[in-house]
Amino acid sequence: MSDELQDNPPGPGRKPPRKPMKLIQRDSAVRRITDRLRLNADWIAITDRPLLRAFSQLERLSIEIYERLKNDGPVRDDGTPHPALEKLIQLRRVQTNLGSQLGLTPKGRVELLSTNRGVPVEAEVDSALTRIDEMRRARGDDVVVVENGTPRKSQD
Repeated sequence: MSDELQDNPPGPGRKPPRKPMKLIQRDSAVRRITDRLRLNADWIAITDRPLLRAFSQLERLSIEIYERLKNDGPVRDDGTPHPALEKLIQLRRVQTNLGSQLGLTPKGRVELLSTNRGVPVEAEVDSALTRIDEMRRARGDDVVVVENGTPRKSQD
C-alpha cells in the first residue's frame, strides 16, 4: 500500500479522497458508451457486460489519445512517430478483438448469430448467397455464381 493510504486510512467519520474531475468525466463517458451499446446491440447478454465495459473503456481512452494526436500531430518535429500513435494502434487492436467477440463487427455478428443457432458460418454465407441468386433470377438479372472463390455466370 502507498504511504498516502496508510497515513489517512478510511474509517468512521473519514471520507475517502475524491476522484479528480477528469476521472469522473471519463467514467461518465464510459457509462454513456456502454449504455448506448447495450441499447443498440440487444444480443449482448448480461454475462457479457464486463467485456462490454472493457470495450467502452478502450473506446474512451482511444478518443483521448486521438485528440492528443490531433493536437500534437502524428509525427514529432524530429521526424519520429508520436509515442501515442503506437498506443492508439495497440488499443484499437485489442478493441477490435473485443468488438468481434461481442458481435460488434459484421463478421463477429455473423459468427455470433450462427453459433447461437448451431449453424456453421459457411452454411450461413452459402444460404445468403443462394437467396441473393434467387432474387436476381426472379428479376431476370444475370446471376454470378461463385465456386471456390471464382465468379462465373450461371448457365440456366
